Amino acid sequence: NRRCGRGSMGVVYEALARDQQSQVALKMMRHDLVYNPEAMKRFQREAEILEQIDHPHCVHLLEDFQAFNTIFLVLEYCPGPSLASVISSSAPLAHGEIRRITGQLAGALTHAHALGVVHRDLKPANVLFGDDNVIKLTDFGLAHDAISSSLTSVSHIVGTPRYMSDEQLTGDPVDARTDIYALGCLVYEMLTGQAPFRAEGAVAVAYQHVSEAPVPPNTLN
Repeated sequence: NRRCGRGSMGVVYEALARDQQSQVALKMMRHDLVYNPEAMKRFQREAEILEQIDHPHCVHLLEDFQAFNTIFLVLEYCPGPSLASVISSSAPLAHGEIRRITGQLAGALTHAHALGVVHRDLKPANVLFGDDNVIKLTDFGLAHDAISSSLTSVSHIVGTPRYMSDEQLTGDPVDARTDIYALGCLVYEMLTGQAPFRAEGAVAVAYQHVSEAPVPPNTLN
């Protein structure tokens, strides 16, 4: 099996389905987290969240099972590439393509938010191009809902600093608006080829998010 990704808590491999006819993505916990009870609870919660989600622009959970003292998630296989690699090779993207990608992601987020789920780690690496170039939102490992809120204290900061809202960076409670903020950061990056804030180091990036305004995108493109 070929390793095709690494998420916030797991490693993803390309695999064959049980029927040996189709490809799937097999996600397992990272080895360094297998004996971490908190990580195990969150990985299990990711499976429970994915079981609720049914949207053409969210990756589908096919099944989950336990083996070798860990949990495996069998996911819909997306051939890629990721939006991160597309931005790296082709940005700035055409306006029509940006509208298409943004619209599909907005639909995925609207569906998740209606279920009370906040993704909390929306970034280009977690957006994949599936069959027929359809956009798929992946990696709900840091997703937050009414039940999983008990797994993470309010002051515990999770996410990717380049795309995190002020309230995420300061450890305050978050809701659906934090994903909308991250979506805005993605649109900015698709338009300009660079993230809104690009300081060296997580602390410096966090300071920029909280205290500065990004360079207007029309000065870059």
